Amino acid sequence: MVWLCSKLLTRLNADGLKDTTLNPGGFGSSGIATGLKVLADDKILAGGSISSYNYQSGRNSFVRLNANGTLDQNFAVDYDGYVAGATEIVLQPDNKILVVGTLTYFNNQPPRSLISLNYNGSNDSTFKIQGGSNTNLITCALQDDSKVVIAGNFTNYNGVNINRIARINGGSLLSVSEQTKEEVKIYPNPVFLIEKFTVTLAVR
Repeated sequence: MVWLCSKLLTRLNADGLKDTTLNPGGFGSSGIATGLKVLADDKILAGGSISSYNYQSGRNSFVRLNANGTLDQNFAVDYDGYVAGATEIVLQPDNKILVVGTLTYFNNQPPRSLISLNYNGSNDSTFKIQGGSNTNLITCALQDDSKVVIAGNFTNYNGVNINRIARINGGSLLSVSEQTKEEVKIYPNPVFLIEKFTVTLAVR
């Protein structure tokens, strides 16, 4: 089954035909959803420049939809901020949601590219970032040990010089020894921009 998300949501069957059981029941999203995650219960989490869904305002860049495309009223994002584009959404084992994107502001803090939400959409106050990356992140992947690998066009994270790929834990950059252990190397040319990657094995 393939999921596509643009201004409106479309789901395709395995044969490529439109799945008519997905029906938002109205106009759908007010803006473009650039990040999409299908959850274990078949609900759909979408993030992007979304201010309303089916004319219901206050969506604050994220919506969670039921499997049939209707709005899940049990999900409400309560942080003070705006996400111009969510490029990656990762569900962690504890059901907290990591979002990579372009944030214009967040809880009266400088813009940053990585936030964590609780499963109900509230801000995860345990996720601490002091500064974050000096440019936008593009993608992230979750390791088996719950550490997170982030990538993008950044050269600094939390005040530490590090080149475009880093491993973090709870928003904090891991030690230099953790970064260099079994580090990713790409030859012959240096990495300029990482757009997508997947972690298949835990790095310990």
